[in-house]
Amino acid sequence: MALLEHPEFSEVFSEHSAAEVPLVGVVQDAQGAPVTVAGQIDRLAVLGDEVLIVDFKTGAMVPEDSSAVPIAYRKQLGLYRKLVQKIYPDKTVRCAIIWTSAPKLMQMDELEAA
Repeated sequence: MALLEHPEFSEVFSEHSAAEVPLVGVVQDAQGAPVTVAGQIDRLAVLGDEVLIVDFKTGAMVPEDSSAVPIAYRKQLGLYRKLVQKIYPDKTVRCAIIWTSAPKLMQMDELEAA
């Protein structure tokens, strides 16, 4: 309940968001090869001119910043962002992780290409 009521997370749990959004599609990797993406976005918020993708992580060790987040998480969000950008080409797509053990919302500025 603390997450739902935390002011930092208001956009994530607003009426403009949805939980457990399935995502399937094909994007290109850095070399132009097709990559099939199939996953589930924990929270997706469509907010005016931007879209926010949020993934929940339960790890006890919360990284200091987005560059210290494990590469697998950064790749996952990078793929999700590429696919969501195809769905919402006129919007800015941002990614974040909510570390449930903190709780902490971390903007993911450092994403990895597929």
